[in-house]
Amino acid sequence: RILIPDEASFHASASTRNGHVVSDFIEKAKRESGGRANLELNVGGPTDNEIKVRAVNGNIRLGQANP
Repeated sequence: RILIPDEASFHASASTRNGHVVSDFIEKAKRESGGRANLELNVGGPTDNEIKVRAVNGNIRLGQANP
């Protein structure tokens, strides 16, 4: 689980082979054949801030620190 301030601007990329990717932000994760879940999203304005999260077994959650 990753908590991100709601006023932050960033690009996030998250994927897991055996699990789910969920986000408090608008985008929904896409599931590929083979069970991999992927999420790509941009929040806020243009930025160089980048978050990358990968897992093999387990869930990933991108949450707002102040929802």
